[in-house]
Amino acid sequence: MPIENEEKAYRKVIDQLSREDCCCESPCENKYCILKEIIFHSHRTVQNLYQIKCIELFRKDLEKDLEMNIEPNYATKKWVEDEYNVLFRKHFDENIPCNEIYRRIVEDTKIAKNSQK
Repeated sequence: MPIENEEKAYRKVIDQLSREDCCCESPCENKYCILKEIIFHSHRTVQNLYQIKCIELFRKDLEKDLEMNIEPNYATKKWVEDEYNVLFRKHFDENIPCNEIYRRIVEDTKIAKNSQK
């Protein structure tokens, strides 16, 4: 794939992930955004971007469950300790929306917890 096409595809993923549940007060869709540019030029893999987004969704779920603010670093640490990262690798597919990947991970953890009872 030519570099221009790879860059377009990568930028498309960044745009998609920011649209799904943007943390900005005013979503930056269709206009210049310095945060998107920083991410774009950091040369992370698409898989890495998806996992970061899944951790953000996980953090929000933790906040709801615990009824308190959760620091992003704590959520990342818990994500790894509870082996959500392993399930992420199992479910990752860049053709599936990130929210759906996260839903599948959560479903797998519910099944695993129920089988331990």
